[in-house]
Amino acid sequence: MLWQRPQTARVRPLGFRPPRLLLDVELEWVLQRAFGPFSWMPKTAVSGQRLVDVALRLDVASRIAARQPRELVEREMGSAAAHRLREQYVGTVARGALLDHALDQLLERARDSGVTCILLKYAALNRMGVLRVGARVASDIDVLVPDTRAREFQAILKEKGYQDLGLPESSHQLPALRDPNGVLIELHVHVPLVTLAPGNSFVRADDLLAAGLTIQSGNALLPDAAIVAAHAIAHGLMQHAQVPHVYSPLKTFADLADLQLKRHAVVEQARAYLARTMTAEDLTSVQTLARVLPVGDLETAMRGGPGVLLRHALASQLDRRYAIRLRLGGLIQQRGTSVRRSPAQLFISLRAAWEWLRSSPNRQL
Repeated sequence: MLWQRPQTARVRPLGFRPPRLLLDVELEWVLQRAFGPFSWMPKTAVSGQRLVDVALRLDVASRIAARQPRELVEREMGSAAAHRLREQYVGTVARGALLDHALDQLLERARDSGVTCILLKYAALNRMGVLRVGARVASDIDVLVPDTRAREFQAILKEKGYQDLGLPESSHQLPALRDPNGVLIELHVHVPLVTLAPGNSFVRADDLLAAGLTIQSGNALLPDAAIVAAHAIAHGLMQHAQVPHVYSPLKTFADLADLQLKRHAVVEQARAYLARTMTAEDLTSVQTLARVLPVGDLETAMRGGPGVLLRHALASQLDRRYAIRLRLGGLIQQRGTSVRRSPAQLFISLRAAWEWLRSSPNRQL
């Protein structure tokens, strides 16, 4: 039986306290070109080098290159800077092809083993058809499997050549494996902070199947779009809120923007699955920010609760002091998951955090 946290859900505010942040012309350009309407045009000249730096740190460089015509990007930011974005885009396309191949192989193993796999994160978004080619950076494949079959399937994969890297186990997933082509595979046993019923703090594969919240897509199962949206919010704003070096919070709103193109009310529908772990005020702020970013209304995006979320998303990647505060807080308290760490692994984690704190201020977060 897998080790898990108690199942009682607890509503907690996000509690972000980002520093003051003004949108300069480069930040505005990056946000508008990553999220805003295609009709938007910059009013003043921008620094191509800073645009590249900001886009890379916020992890939206490939998204911009995928969304915008190549000629427009070159005209607005210069050919050298535009080439940097193009390189990121080409690399993301190539990585996406490798991930797709890895997923096909994993699903074939699952079929042969009679194990149900529900796609999560990038794999789900891509199979749903909401992503532009090369728009979303991803490093691994995540699937949700029944907790009663998880260890058995993990063992089968090892027998088929998948390598155990010795990574720690979390409450919501088994240790990651590396497939024969070098892609990380993560078998999840539940989705933390997304709930279907009172008293639970996560949702399992069997819960989604019983509730009719999956759909068949070829040789895989996909969660309902509202579940995918809820997971994107929980993953980016709660589960990884205090580890900005691991996940850019702005990717949450990129995923929501893409999902809204498929189902306009998807963020509103996702609220039902987060109402037992997030406050109504925070959910409203998320919904508002997800609504105004795609229409380019940055004035509303920077006000009130939505402004706190947006400043957090930006400052966590661009303000080193704020990023340090978040990471130090994560060493004391984590939300949504628990990692089974031995004393030696905990020491390694603390040492890695210390080395990160001592690293160059110019090092990309």
